[in-house]
Formats: sequence, C-alpha cells, structure tokens
Amino acid sequence: MMRHLFKTTLGHRVGGVFARGTAIGFLALAAAIVPVFPGAVGALASPFQEAAVAQKKTVYLGPKFVEGRVTVYEQHSSMESSQKQLDADGQPQGEFGGSTKSTLVMRVRIAEVHEDGSATVEMTYDRFKTEGGGDLSAAYSFDSDVDPSEDANARVGRAFRTLLTMKVVAEVGADGIVHSVTGSEAAAMEISRVDEIQGRANEFQPASLMQMMQSFWRIGDEKREREEGEKWVEQQEMPLGGLGSLFFISTFDVAEVTDETSLIDFNLDLVLEVGEEFMLKEDAEGDESGSEADTEDESGDSKPAGGDGVMQEQDGDDGHEGHDHGDADGGQDSDTDEDAHDEDGQDDDGADDAEPMDMEPQYIPIEDAHLEVKDLPGHFLWDCERSELIERETALWFELTTVQAGLFQLRLTTIQRNDVKTSLKRIAVE
Repeated sequence: MMRHLFKTTLGHRVGGVFARGTAIGFLALAAAIVPVFPGAVGALASPFQEAAVAQKKTVYLGPKFVEGRVTVYEQHSSMESSQKQLDADGQPQGEFGGSTKSTLVMRVRIAEVHEDGSATVEMTYDRFKTEGGGDLSAAYSFDSDVDPSEDANARVGRAFRTLLTMKVVAEVGADGIVHSVTGSEAAAMEISRVDEIQGRANEFQPASLMQMMQSFWRIGDEKREREEGEKWVEQQEMPLGGLGSLFFISTFDVAEVTDETSLIDFNLDLVLEVGEEFMLKEDAEGDESGSEADTEDESGDSKPAGGDGVMQEQDGDDGHEGHDHGDADGGQDSDTDEDAHDEDGQDDDGADDAEPMDMEPQYIPIEDAHLEVKDLPGHFLWDCERSELIERETALWFELTTVQAGLFQLRLTTIQRNDVKTSLKRIAVE
C-alpha cells in the first residue's frame, strides 16, 4: 500500500529519518586540524588541541542516587481540546470540547540504593488540586487542602483523596530508567468508577507515572554525557491504528553548562504519516449478506478481506476492537462436524454447526490530512551537583484536520485541536 507523508512546516524527512529543521545529525566542531606533516605542524597544533579540550564543559544528564535524599516537586498542567465536524458543504455537524487544570505536589524519596547503583524510590502526594469538564461531561473541582465535608462533589472527593494515601514505589536503574511502578492501581481504579472523572484515571496508572518519574533523573533517551552547545534529536512513534502514525520529534540543545546548573532548551514537533486509505470495518451484526473471502485491491491483485490486517479488528476510527464475525447466524452440518460429534460423543442440543462467514470491510478513503503545529519552545534546568531535575517547561499545540469520504460517500471533515502545557519545579530538598 502506498503511504503519504503529511508533515508540518517544521518537520523534514531526510534519509528515512524524521528530524526537525537543520537539527538532523550533529555539527561536529573539530578540536584541531590533522597535521599533514607530523613534525613541525603537529607540534604547533598540539597546544591548540589541549586548549580546545580544556574549554569544553560537559554535563551528566543521569542520576546519582543518595539514599534518604528527598526532593519535593510542584507540577502545574493544563489541557484544552476540541473537535468539530463539517459536512461536504462546510456546514457544522457537531462540535464539542473540554479542559482540565491541575496542581500536584509530589514528595520523592530515595528509599534504598543498591550495589549496582540502581535505587528503590518512593513517591507520595502532598497536595492535589484540579478542575475540569466539557460539553460531554459534567464540570468538577477538587482541592485536597479543603475539608472533605466541603467537597463540591462527595464522590469525586472520595476518589481523588485516595491519591493522598497511596505510596508509589518505583524500581529505577542506575541510568535513570524506571523499570517498574506499583502502588497507584487502587487509586486509579477508584477514579475510573466516577463518571465525571473516569477519563483522568489514566494519569495515575503505573505506565503514566513511570514516564513522569523517569524525567526526574533523565533528559533524553540517548547518551547521558553531553557537551555545552551540543544538539540532538530523538523520535518516538505513536501508531494511530489504520490511519497511520504520529511521530514526536524532540530537539534538545545544551545551551549553558556551569558547575551548579545546566540549561537545556527543548522543542517538540509532530509529523503525521498517513496511509492512502483508512479501512473501517462495518458492524455486520444481523447482516445476512456475506462476501467473498477474497477481494481485489486497486491493482487487481487478490487479497484477503480486511486488507493487510492492520485494521482487521477495528470497528471504527476510534481504535477499539471490532466484533468477532467468526461465528455466523446459521449454517449446515458437515461431515467433519458429524465425525467430530461421533468422536467426542457429546450432544450439541440440536444446534446447527455454523461455517465461518467472512464479512467484507468498508474502506474509507482519506482525501486529505493536514497537521498544524505551533512552535512552542520549552526548557529543562538541571542540578549538576544533585544530578536531578530542577524545573521543566513544555508545551504542545496542534490541529489535525482529516477529510474522509464516509459510508455512503458522505464527505466529512474532522478538525481536532489540542493545547497542552506542563511546568514542573523543585520547591524543596531534604
């Protein structure tokens, strides 16, 4: 299947690798010119080489765990999202949105440092304050500093207060990679049971906390040692089902290194890679019309129904698993079935054995896809002595527009917009 690349004005694709602007690769500054004549020219070059090396400043962007050390962080985050749909004439067919704001105070304690340099880390919440709501969900608010009797919503209050009693335990490698997180599962479950806030439960699942905690002791996923002025680019792919993939392109720049702190500038870009067609499997429950097991693609070649299988189990464009159509509503007994019945000696209560019936999927072509991303710079401030994060500022704004010819050739334009901001700051050390 042909694939198209829809990229932002900030993104480029070079040699099969997505990168941001001219940041692809590194600009290697030579410390000295390799002498053509090893004698006199080499002797002149040596002092310059030594001076260049001596002036370079480096920073270790990884942990140096000290048992019993405590760091308190305060995090502020906000998210606004909206989605609207337009018909073929550009007339609105629906629009909704929502927003959340949160303040979280976390106490991080190095409980034990092991012989290999890894550590067991404990994290508790000192405070949690949040509010949210939207067109499809009721508004809510919560502040753990308020007496429980004054909670605006008792069920919301009870669920969120479980965060204040939990203890998260993480096993962290000597390189700062978090290998496991436990202790938040019960709180996340309680939050998921309350309609107004069930969408917030994912924030407190172990996988989400693992990523956040890892940022305390690591900047970037590649090597730990960096030089002042060094830039590097990292890429992370997020599959979007049959639609394609979204690539997060992170650009880091070690702007300044001192004995006490290091400043790393940061920028995030998105690149969308979309398939030529997006396959939607129609819910065929109750549909008595079957289809051939094989269909022909545009090239005329025969292929199994369901295409390449990427979207075979999807029941729509939301990524959820579709219905299993392996069992049909009816069929005739076969000799194979009778033989199987004779061998096991069991009765099937008179029910007819059904033969599988493959249902033909519906293909929804994407006529156009466009991703707009705002250039929103961020930064990391690093404590060189304690080898941990002091503060982090990140932001992401993007608008994704897709145009699809839906079922019955109804052309539909969907515009999804997201604005996310996060700031983390160290407020105390022990």
